[in-house]
Amino acid sequence: MNKIDFKSKKFILISALALLLITAIVLLTVFWPFGGDDKTPSKNKKPSGNTSNVDDELDEDSDGIDVDDDFDYGFEDEEDNILYLNEFDYFSHQICYPDSMEEAEVLLVNRVYTQAHEKYTALATPTTDAEPVPEAQFELLIGNTNRQISKDALALLNKNKNKNANDYIILEKDGNIAITALSTAALEKAVDYFIASFMSEDYPEMEKGYCYVYQKSPVIKKANIAGVDFRQWKIVVPNGCSYIYTRYLYSVIDEIREATGYEIPLCFDKNTPATAYEILVGDTNRKESTAVSDRDSYYIKQVGKKLVINGGHTYSLSRATKAFYDLVKSAVGKKSGNLIKSGLNSSGKYKDSDTDYNIAFADEFDDDSLSNWVNRPGYLNTVTGIATGGTVTFTEDERVRYVKDGKLVFKLYSEDMKDWYQAPELISRDRVTYDYGYLEMKAKLPKGNGVYPGFWVARNYTAYPNSPEIDLMEQFSIDNQFAANVHVWWYVPDATNKLVSKHINKGDQHWFARKITLPEGQTLNDEWHTYGCEITEDQINFYFDGIKFGECSLEKDRMDMFAQLKEIRIGYNKIGSNSSVPMPDKTTVSDFEVEYIHIYQTKALGQIADHF
Repeated sequence: MNKIDFKSKKFILISALALLLITAIVLLTVFWPFGGDDKTPSKNKKPSGNTSNVDDELDEDSDGIDVDDDFDYGFEDEEDNILYLNEFDYFSHQICYPDSMEEAEVLLVNRVYTQAHEKYTALATPTTDAEPVPEAQFELLIGNTNRQISKDALALLNKNKNKNANDYIILEKDGNIAITALSTAALEKAVDYFIASFMSEDYPEMEKGYCYVYQKSPVIKKANIAGVDFRQWKIVVPNGCSYIYTRYLYSVIDEIREATGYEIPLCFDKNTPATAYEILVGDTNRKESTAVSDRDSYYIKQVGKKLVINGGHTYSLSRATKAFYDLVKSAVGKKSGNLIKSGLNSSGKYKDSDTDYNIAFADEFDDDSLSNWVNRPGYLNTVTGIATGGTVTFTEDERVRYVKDGKLVFKLYSEDMKDWYQAPELISRDRVTYDYGYLEMKAKLPKGNGVYPGFWVARNYTAYPNSPEIDLMEQFSIDNQFAANVHVWWYVPDATNKLVSKHINKGDQHWFARKITLPEGQTLNDEWHTYGCEITEDQINFYFDGIKFGECSLEKDRMDMFAQLKEIRIGYNKIGSNSSVPMPDKTTVSDFEVEYIHIYQTKALGQIADHF
């Protein structure tokens, strides 16, 4: 009997405890429906909304940003608090960016678009804020657009008295999302953070009212260059500069921005007036930029109030900018405010590096032998059936192609303005082929009707049936615009069992971000520009005057194809019966001039095959 009473009491006690636990859970659910208050974002956990998340590197006395009450929705139903970024296999937001956005930032728009395009079958092409707000459509706004939410986001960043060039914000309001920043570099970080946090999952979602602010306190609060406040300086490069040395200038800018929160501007010499404190790099139009006669030599020195960096060629100048970057990096690493000492004066010679890009091939067109090139087979014929009448005859004589004053020149020639002569393309087949690395041409393009210059690489024809083609530059008779693209070619049998070529353009869905358009009134014939392409194990990057403007990710099953040895092609593409390019006329300025073609490679990754 006593044993039964003990069991009954035990049962009653357990039941009471269970009832108390259930009651506690119900109360917590009613009063705290969304769980804990951990608002720290991570790539593995979606950040909570209705809060300002500030980077841990902020000083304790730094003013953070308070999110306005307007962004606190106070939802009672968890389902109502979620903004879904996809609906039935299509991306639910229209991507929008500023109409005046620079190419380097448009590249970031393309990065988001590409990520979405790989996941969803339906996706609208990004638009600029010059277009009206779409009806019944949410927008994903990248950069400082003219939309109100972008203005709100920028205002929140500017509220911080310690704001700097590292700051960025991601803000949701009324279904729209704004991503903006106080510099291009910060915007890139914001875009990459957004992709990692919200685009990596199959069904991305965001809490409404979400606000994430990134700030970073300066490591160095006072700094100088040559004894002068570093904020008075700017970096000046010539139009037509090369990525092979500007990459270190951007690294200098990154080092200083990360340490101080201030971004030193990089400017083209023809687009900016001279000021007292300038870091002049290369053959700028400033009188302090003295030339270097020896191609392998370079110098870094203070000339009056300016710092001057120059080399005998792009490859030696790259060693100079690397040395300059090392000086800045060393000072930042020591947390020294003396970024560059006064009276700097050093010089050096180009030499191969074990880790950096080295010059692997260079044609400066110093003589007219063209020993590195052969005519492209199949182009020495006459094309007829032009819609506007006339013919185009391909010829090898000096009327249409020659070397003069260290420049390779292609041009169109006519005696009657109806029938035209055109040079075939030059290719490096069986002379020079390469795989990984950075390829660059410095050129002045033609203008007017009938011009169709091109610069590209492709695997040798023996590499079919799967052959890549990378177009560094193609100009389609549009004087201020060129495009870059990536193709894959293959052969298939037709109905008669004859092999015919087929291809896909890997740039189709990214066309808006793989072309350069100069401002109205400027042409690609006005001055010299550089056109470059970098092929790594992971992707292809396109550059114009040292600025990256396009990229193409290489899927794992395509890497081998793009890595195999490629030949270089240069010249006019055909203007014939199957071309959309019109016939030239008396207004055409057809000279396509090339100053040099270079290939840069590292010792660890890259191979030049010289078949001579």
